[in-house]
Amino acid sequence: MEKIDPFKKYKSILEKYLLPGTSKLLSQAWIEPWRKYHNIDHLKEILNELEKWKSKSYPIQWDALVLAAFFHDAVYVPIRKDNEDQSISRFLANFINKNKTLHNIMSNKICQMIESTKFRKRPTDPLLQIFWDADNVIFKEGIVKLTEYEKKIREEFKFYSNLDYKKGRLIFLNSCIGTMGPKADQNIKELIEFVKINY
Repeated sequence: MEKIDPFKKYKSILEKYLLPGTSKLLSQAWIEPWRKYHNIDHLKEILNELEKWKSKSYPIQWDALVLAAFFHDAVYVPIRKDNEDQSISRFLANFINKNKTLHNIMSNKICQMIESTKFRKRPTDPLLQIFWDADNVIFKEGIVKLTEYEKKIREEFKFYSNLDYKKGRLIFLNSCIGTMGPKADQNIKELIEFVKINY
């Protein structure tokens, strides 16, 4: 993972659209101690994936993608079921745009991008697809990287017994099959076997 600080790299976008002090609060959120996978490395991974679309997007679309990345897991507490909703609320509380029309259009699209990560169904909206794909890019990696990912997720959910974790995890992984293409499906099936054997 690149060592570049995303809060410095995307500082101009963050300062353009967010209330003063928001970047500092966000940077603290992404390094909370219980985050083993959903941490700043995950943020960097998404931003790195989104960079592929920078030259193919309008500036306002690009800015929206970046803001969605920073906020999509702004609230992440494994035991909660409303992390995405809380992340949207945090985004809306800190978003500013002096152009009223653009403010509404942009904020709505960013909220939709964040909300899309709740679901195992790939969105049909092109911009939401780009963001959803970036958030799920891990499933296109080989089994070695996927098992590393799996161990980090298990650590985040360490308050569950192996049996309860395994049950919930298998439901989640099976729901991912058929969403990202044949290569990802094969990777997910291998990861399912890993979970079955190890928990």
